[in-house]
Amino acid sequence: MAGTTHLERVAELAAQLPPQEQLQLVAHLAQQLRNALPEQPLEAQQSSEDKSEGDAWEALRSLAGSVEGPPDWAVEHDHYLYGTPKRELESDPGSA
Repeated sequence: MAGTTHLERVAELAAQLPPQEQLQLVAHLAQQLRNALPEQPLEAQQSSEDKSEGDAWEALRSLAGSVEGPPDWAVEHDHYLYGTPKRELESDPGSA
């Protein structure tokens, strides 16, 4: 593993986790970062040259992206984030 940074090794190990545990890891790391960051607003942390001009939609577009996850991620987000039981999906009425 010569030449591999700690961050690269953690990323490799995280990629081997099941999707539910990856989401739990992300939630845990996000909470750790929130706790570690200073209590000042984001605007106070940015320098004037870092601020971009534009409306709120442009700011949201710059933050938007895609994350790969299980196909039922949106419906079962509580299951993947907090470990709650998966919801019982209603069966197709025509199949009974």
